[in-house]
Amino acid sequence: MKKHFETIVLGAGAAGMNCCLELQKENREYLLISPNIGGRICNDEQRHMNYGAVFYFGTYKYMLASGLP
Repeated sequence: MKKHFETIVLGAGAAGMNCCLELQKENREYLLISPNIGGRICNDEQRHMNYGAVFYFGTYKYMLASGLP
């Protein structure tokens, strides 16, 4: 595994995922460190659902490749 990265992003919530998306658009090197992907952006009380960044950043190619719903 590589030991040096240009940018390290801590957390895969809305801000972290958006940061990675922008870095990816610019072909910049980064490492994303997070115990999970998504965070909590929106809570739907009626459906008892928490929506995370997964629902908002569907263009993130590595997330899509992971097979998460």
